[in-house]
Amino acid sequence: MNPSLEPEAPERRRVPDWAFAVGLAVSILALVYVPLWAPDPANFVEPQTVGEADPVRPGDDAAGEYVALAEVRPEEEPPAVAAVAIEAFGYDVSVDDMAFTWGASIRNTHGEYTANFGLQVTVEGVELYENGEYEALDSGMTPPGGEVRVGGAFFMEDDFPSDPVVDIKVVRLEWFALDGGMPPEPQVSRQSARLDGVDERDEASRRMQLSVTITNTAAHAIRPSLSAIFHRADGTPVGGVNLFLIEPVPPGDSTRELEIWMKDVPTGADLSLTEFVPTW
Repeated sequence: MNPSLEPEAPERRRVPDWAFAVGLAVSILALVYVPLWAPDPANFVEPQTVGEADPVRPGDDAAGEYVALAEVRPEEEPPAVAAVAIEAFGYDVSVDDMAFTWGASIRNTHGEYTANFGLQVTVEGVELYENGEYEALDSGMTPPGGEVRVGGAFFMEDDFPSDPVVDIKVVRLEWFALDGGMPPEPQVSRQSARLDGVDERDEASRRMQLSVTITNTAAHAIRPSLSAIFHRADGTPVGGVNLFLIEPVPPGDSTRELEIWMKDVPTGADLSLTEFVPTW
């Protein structure tokens, strides 16, 4: 294992327009909701099956109780967009010099209402996320005080500008009240992960391999759903990528070797600070 990520200067290749569009559409990560639902271990019998262990999006069991604020309190002015605070935002260029990477942490600071929103990121006037065009970027029901963490990457057809104008803003914001009271406290995640090391980059395939240990604190197998959020040494998020694990993990620690594209890894990321969070 070689933890060094000093990027070599790869040969610059122009990405076709169709590849840019596809890369843009699939590279934007769904927003990350930190708590994770886990099933009751009593529901499992030997031999334990994994299908029932698939995670359910937090808030799904209460989705029918959420009512649009405009319907339940039409006379009330909805909270301002500023109530959904972008607490951290950073960007970089990928280690293979092929993509723009970005990461953000967003919090619903409102004390009573639940928020559902998307994000729009722009670079030099080029929209990475456009309201109504890409549906993947969705916060889900984010309760008062709830935080979402997200990152992504998209291919660059040209060199990244030396003095870029980069911006991020909340779009498609909707507010909800919970009929009958405050939202229930989200259940604690049964999964966590740590980065053990990084293999040498495979320049031919443009991939990198992460060795990740996943801890399952449940009494039964679960199928992890994780994202890796990359940070600079100062803690600023600068990228993120979904980690797709097909096989379930048993209770306890399990080590997996996971391949990711080099375009998803920011040049300035300190991989020792990689954060793993549940993904939807």
